[in-house]
Amino acid sequence: LRAIEVPAGVHEIRFEFELETYEKAKTMALVGTIALLLLLAYGIFVESKREETQVIDSDNAKGNNA
Repeated sequence: LRAIEVPAGVHEIRFEFELETYEKAKTMALVGTIALLLLLAYGIFVESKREETQVIDSDNAKGNNA
């Protein structure tokens, strides 16, 4: 808890807690999240291309050359 004695009148009181390490950690977490999402998107892309290739190869194996 924090407290401050304020005389009568109009005042603006701000309690701020700003740590440099917190800001760095927040930035690193954002970068990590973006990297993870990009890696997931890449994995989905590669998997979809692999499935398309398997379908084409299985059609060719059956003798369905178009």
